Amino acid sequence: MILKKRSFRRWMTRVIVMAVAICMIASPLSMSQKTVQADGSDYNTDDEEQIQAIESFVTRLYDVCLDRQPDYAGLHDWSSKLIDKQATGVSVAYGFVFSNEFQSKGYSNEEYIKLMYSAFFGRPADQGGLDYWLAKMNSGMNREELFAGFANSDEFYALCSQYGIVRGDYFVGKDVNQTAQVNLFVERLYNVILGRSCDKAGMTDWTTKLVNKTLSGTEVAYGFVFSPEFIGKNLSNDLFVEQLYRAFMGRASDPSGKADWVGQLDSNCSRESVFNGFALSQEFEVICRNYGINRGEAIAVTGPGTRGPSSTGGDGKLTVLSWNEEFSTLIDLYYGNNYEKMQVPSDVYQIYLDAALASGENAPDLFLCDIDYASKYINSDYTIAVNDLGISDSELSQMFNYTLQCGRDNSGVLKGLTWNINVSGVFYNRSLASQYLGVSKPEDVQKYFATWDSFLSTARNVNSASGGKVKVISGTDDIFRAFEGSCTTNWTVNGEANVDPVMLDYMDLAKTLYDEDLTFDTAQWTNEWLDGGKSNTILSYWGPMWLGKYSLELSNWGLVKAPTASFWGGSWMMASIYCDAKTSVADIMRALTINETNLRAMARNGEYVNSAAIMSEMANDSNYSVSWLGGQNPCGILASIAEDINYRSSSENDGIARMFFVDAVSSYIHGEINSRSNAINYYNSHYDSFTN
Repeated sequence: MILKKRSFRRWMTRVIVMAVAICMIASPLSMSQKTVQADGSDYNTDDEEQIQAIESFVTRLYDVCLDRQPDYAGLHDWSSKLIDKQATGVSVAYGFVFSNEFQSKGYSNEEYIKLMYSAFFGRPADQGGLDYWLAKMNSGMNREELFAGFANSDEFYALCSQYGIVRGDYFVGKDVNQTAQVNLFVERLYNVILGRSCDKAGMTDWTTKLVNKTLSGTEVAYGFVFSPEFIGKNLSNDLFVEQLYRAFMGRASDPSGKADWVGQLDSNCSRESVFNGFALSQEFEVICRNYGINRGEAIAVTGPGTRGPSSTGGDGKLTVLSWNEEFSTLIDLYYGNNYEKMQVPSDVYQIYLDAALASGENAPDLFLCDIDYASKYINSDYTIAVNDLGISDSELSQMFNYTLQCGRDNSGVLKGLTWNINVSGVFYNRSLASQYLGVSKPEDVQKYFATWDSFLSTARNVNSASGGKVKVISGTDDIFRAFEGSCTTNWTVNGEANVDPVMLDYMDLAKTLYDEDLTFDTAQWTNEWLDGGKSNTILSYWGPMWLGKYSLELSNWGLVKAPTASFWGGSWMMASIYCDAKTSVADIMRALTINETNLRAMARNGEYVNSAAIMSEMANDSNYSVSWLGGQNPCGILASIAEDINYRSSSENDGIARMFFVDAVSSYIHGEINSRSNAINYYNSHYDSFTN
C-alpha cells in the first residue's frame, strides 16, 4: 500500500531527477565523478527495484515526519547512504526526527507519539499504546528515550525488512552514526561469512558488545567463523581460506597466498591459527577502522591439540576449560594445580566449545557450563556419564535433588555436577517492614510472602500506606522466576512454543500489579532497578544470595521464602568424550562436590554448598550469620528451598521461547496488546518466525 500511495510522488521525483541529470550532461566534471544510470540517478547500483524501494522508504519519512515531498538533494543523499551501506534505517530516521526542521514544528507529546507510530510502525497509534507512552513521558521519559523504544521495535524491524534495509539499533547516549557503522560491520559478517542477512537478536547482541567495547572486531569475527552455523557448512580447507580472504581482506584470494594458507592447514595447522593470521592482517585493520571499531588482538587459546574420543579409563594430560578464574581457583584450593588451564572469554565461550567438541581440536577433558546452556551439552553426544568416570550414585546421596536433575540428560543419565546451590528467596528491607508491616523478624515477615494472595495484599497495603512512595517490588520481572520454578512443562514442546498454565497466572498477576500501580515498572539490571535497594523505596527483591550481596549490595535486610521454590544461576562441570584423564576428572569432581571436609571449608568461606548434610550443620551453627542480612543465618531457609524445587528438564530453544514470552507479557501489561490471548498469539507467532 505504501508504494501505491506514493506512486505519483515517486514519479514526480523521477522527473526532477531526470531534469537534474540533463543539466549535469553539460558538466564534464560531474560526469567524470559519477556514473549516471539509465533512469537519470547516480547511485552506485543499477538495481532499479532496490532504488525504488529505498527511495520509497526515504520519501515516506519526508511525508510522515516533515509533512512535505522530498527535495532532490535530500532524497538522493539519504538514499545513497542506504544503498551504499553507510546508514541504517534507524540512523536515517534519527536524521529526520532530530532535524531542525522537525524540531521547529513544536509538536506536543501526544502529537510526537502519534508521529512515531506512523513513522516506525506504519499505522495509527492505538489508544492503549498512546496512553502508555504518554504516561511514560509525563513521568520523565524524554523524546530520545521514546525514540529508542520505537526505533528498536519489532515493528520497525519488519518495516525496514520490507524495503530491504538493515534496521540497526539505537542506544541512548551513543552516537547514532557510529552505532550504524557497527551495525553494518555486523551485517557484513552475516553476509560474507554466513551467507545471509542478520537476524534481529543476533544483530543487537553483537552490536551491543562492540558499541560497549566488551568485544573487539576480531572476537566478533571469531564468533561467526567458529559458530555452529558456519562449522556446519563443512568447508574444505580451500573454501575455508577463500572465505577468510573475503571476510578479512574484502577480496578474492591471490593464488600464491591461498596456496600457502591451504598448505599450512593440510599440514595440520589449526584453523584457529589461520584465523588469527587473517585477523591480524593490515587489510582487516583497515576494514575495522573504516567501521570505527577496534580490531583487537589474536584469540589466545591454549589447548592440547587435536584429539579423538577416548574409550579408555587412562589418565593422560588433564585439561580444564572455563571462562573465569573462579573455577580454577576452587580446583587449585581443593584438588591441586596439576592440570592445564584453558580459559576463553564468556562472550565466545560456547562458540569455542562447540568447535572444539565438534572437531576434537583443543577439546578439554573437563569443562564448565552455566545453567542457561548446560542442557545443550548434557544432551549432546560430546559428554560422558558421571558413572563412567567411576563415581557411584551412592557417593551423591547428600546432593540436593534439583541439582542432580539439572545434570541429567533427557534419558535420565547423570552427566554434570555442581558444588553449590543458587536458590532464590525474598530479601526484604527490615526498616520498611517494621514501618509498613509492623514486624521485622524473618519468622514474622514470612506470612506476608507465604502465598501469591498474601503477596498481592502486601503490595496493596504497602502502596496505600506509603502513598505510593514504597512498592513491594521494583518491577514484575522480580517475580518471574518464582512462577517459572513451579512450571511442570517446558517452554517448547515437540518444537512448538508452549505456555505452562502457571505462567498464565503470572500474566494475570503482573497485569494487576501494573494496572494498580503497585510497582515502579522497572526492568531487571537497569540502573533504576539496581539502585532501588539503596533508595529505601523497595520492600523486597527476589533472588539468590549472590544477587543480594554482590549485585544489589544490600545492607540490613532479611530473608524469607517466596510462595514457590526456584533457583537462579549455577555452573555444572562435565567431562567430554575426548577425556583421557578420567581418574583425575573424577578426583576433581569428588574434591569439589563430595568431599565433606572441602565442602565444609567452602561453606565457611561463604559458599552455599550442594550438600544437605553440610547445610544442616551450618543452619544449626549458632555462631554463623550473614552481616548484610542483619545477622541472620540463612542456611536453613536456603536448604529448605532447595529441597522444595521440582526441576523439569529443559528443551532446545527454551531460552529463545522464554525471551519472546517475556516480551509478549511486557506488551500485554502495558496495553500495547489488548488481551492475554492476543499476547499468547504474539508469543507463538514470534517464536515460529524465529525457528522457521
